[in-house]
Amino acid sequence: YNWFLFISGSIPIFIIYKIIIKNEKKYPIFTFFLFMLILFFRGPVDIIRHFFAASIYLSAIWSLSNENKTLYWIKSIFSIFFHYSNIIILFIKPFLNIKWNKIKFFISIFITFFIGIFSKILLININNFNFWNTDNVILWKFGYYLTYSDSVGYNYLGIPHKVLLSIIRYFPLVFSFIITIMALNKIEIIKNSKFVYLLLNSQILGILIAIFFIIMEAPTLGMRLHFLLNIGSFFIVKEILLKNNIKNTLLYGFTILSLVFYNFLIILYNAGIHNPASPFYLF
Repeated sequence: YNWFLFISGSIPIFIIYKIIIKNEKKYPIFTFFLFMLILFFRGPVDIIRHFFAASIYLSAIWSLSNENKTLYWIKSIFSIFFHYSNIIILFIKPFLNIKWNKIKFFISIFITFFIGIFSKILLININNFNFWNTDNVILWKFGYYLTYSDSVGYNYLGIPHKVLLSIIRYFPLVFSFIITIMALNKIEIIKNSKFVYLLLNSQILGILIAIFFIIMEAPTLGMRLHFLLNIGSFFIVKEILLKNNIKNTLLYGFTILSLVFYNFLIILYNAGIHNPASPFYLF
């Protein structure tokens, strides 16, 4: 079984490696390094099946950037067989061509916030009719994640556990938000690569969807979809750090140190510093 997990985690890493080699002529090693910092513990180490499906989606975006729409749809549909959440790919294609700017981005966040509040009220009424009591596996799974609340169904071992897990969970969302703002400030650089431009649009959609479901009190579903649509974020980070006309050493250092600190927190969490029963408990 361990070998099965190892192979299941290695194949998508190889897929991503091949995409990096195809897209990066100048900075392949640094790009792969960013991928490891951003996604290694979240992806092949943690959510192996979801990571597998997300890597196929990244490959589909690569095909789309090369004007191969047929292969994009084939890969997108194929990825659904690895994880149900990839069904969303079938609906976001038209939104990948939106021309974003900071004003439009912030307005979209504002609108998403209020749509989320309205949808939460609607969801309460739907639950009164036991709408999710269905034999359809996909619909039932969606209903489970949509109505599952951490505050009710998750047993925290204490305040340190809740704080540490919240930081680990939401750091990717905050990080992608900051990266998106920076990318929109340098949108002409991003547009030089259609592949990276599509990834930025996908990342923006992931942020909006995550915010929507967090407002709906379904953070697990929101962050899973954010992970999927944010799978190519390391390409965007590379563009910002290495293709800026003004090299900013402080920005470079802060970005790398932030990612290293994030990975360090994950290691501490997995070591059990939040668990009173663990020999590594620190609180």
